[in-house]
Amino acid sequence: MATLTKERPSTKERKTLSLRAQTKERKTLSLSREATQELKNYQRESGAPSLSAAVENVVRKFVSARKRSRLNAAIDSYYNDLTPSQVEEKTDWVAIAEADFPE
Repeated sequence: MATLTKERPSTKERKTLSLRAQTKERKTLSLSREATQELKNYQRESGAPSLSAAVENVVRKFVSARKRSRLNAAIDSYYNDLTPSQVEEKTDWVAIAEADFPE
């Protein structure tokens, strides 16, 4: 009687499969025709190899812009909350730094 043996993937193949599973997640989306056309235009203009890659780029840019916006808001909040004496102290430190490092 013949036995069927299932070939086990090599270590390298298992690592590759594992990395792919960790880096990609399949999603199904329903988009308007206009949104789909815009993504296709973006894909072509950006040189993205696939529509999925174009979506990844759009999401990456969105996340980056959101992080930058949050950081700017935190910086604004920090400086807006300084007391007059803290502002004066920072101004003094700026004057010292400019004197030590002239242009």
